[in-house]
Parts: sequence; structure tokens; C-alpha cells
Amino acid sequence: MALGAAALGGVAPAEAAYVAVFGGVFVLLAWLDLGTRTIPNAIVYPVLVLALGLSPSEPGPGLAESLAGGLVALAAWSAIRALSRGGLGGGDVKMAALVGAVVGLPGIVAASALTAMSAGLVAGALLLTRTLRPGDALPYGPFLAFGGLVGLVW
Repeated sequence: MALGAAALGGVAPAEAAYVAVFGGVFVLLAWLDLGTRTIPNAIVYPVLVLALGLSPSEPGPGLAESLAGGLVALAAWSAIRALSRGGLGGGDVKMAALVGAVVGLPGIVAASALTAMSAGLVAGALLLTRTLRPGDALPYGPFLAFGGLVGLVW
């Protein structure tokens, strides 16, 4: 869709490519997390390097903002993981750091808030319908992808 918008003249080609590449990776990671309950390092690490490498160029957030976003996400989500006692996996923390590097700071703050709110709403609905029981695992990658996608186009 991002590339189509660029072709129609609604978005700069560089911005469309940035959204298409990183948005595509977010969707892929969400899909893998849903299917396998893993977020592969073999995808996260190279894309994190790519995000940091492209951050100084337009439409990247800038190197300082990208590093800050990745580090803030890594620290915050590591703390959440420690407090959750197994409710959040290491792959989720690394994916959050990737989202932070892509959207930068303060974008990661909004992306994280959307991630938490959307996960809470879905978990609440699944608990109410008894599709999910207290203590059941809920893959967090799709919610991180949602927050990251909104952060990309915001």
C-alpha cells in the first residue's frame, strides 16, 4: 500500500519504501510469533542493523533518535519482562528494541502505549469470551507490530 501511495504521488518514494520494508518486517514477525511463538533473531538483528544504518537518511528518525528509541525500548521492555515473571519473552523485548530503532524517540513511547492498550483490549475480550483463560500465553508480536506500524505512519 505504501508503494502504491508513492506511485500515485501521495507519499515520497523514500518514505514509502521505508514504511514498506519495516512495516513488512513487523507483519512478518507478527505472523511468525502467532504461528511459532518465536520472534527469530535471524530476522531481528539484521533488520535492527539496517534500521540504524538508514536512520540518518530521509525519512529515518535520525541516528540519535533511532539509538535512543532502541535503547529506551530495550530498557523498558526488559524491565517489563523481569516483572512479568515469564509473561513476556526475550524475542518480544528484541522486537520492541527494533520498533524503537525504526520509529525513534519519542515515537517508541506512543508505539509502546498502543501496543499495551491493544494487547489489553484483545486479552480482555478473549477472557470475557473464555477463549483465553487466566495464565494462558498470548503472543505479543502482533501487538508490537501494530504499535510499530502506527508509529511508522504517524
